[in-house]
Amino acid sequence: MVGKLLGVTAGTWVALKTKIGIVPDTLRWGQVVGGAGLAGIGFTVALFVTELALEDPVLVNNAKIGILTGSTIAAVVGWLIFRLAGERGGQCAPTGLPVLPPRPWRPPA
Repeated sequence: MVGKLLGVTAGTWVALKTKIGIVPDTLRWGQVVGGAGLAGIGFTVALFVTELALEDPVLVNNAKIGILTGSTIAAVVGWLIFRLAGERGGQCAPTGLPVLPPRPWRPPA
């Protein structure tokens, strides 16, 4: 989960700095980090691979518990990041184009 958060954030930063990728003008770093936190939710394939890779029912059950726990933690961390920092931070790659006004559910800063 931590690796996904760091890897997606760092990968986005590198792609923007090297001009390999572009993002919308309205995207903020808090939103990138929140999305990176949600990237840790990846249990569907992991559950399938667990069934194929392990034969011992105790190990299969322990793996499923770990996978579901990790996915739940990733969901909570992603939600918290979006809730606390989603609208914060500078623009990822400002181009000088006009940006949208603040969201209507946020009080003006």
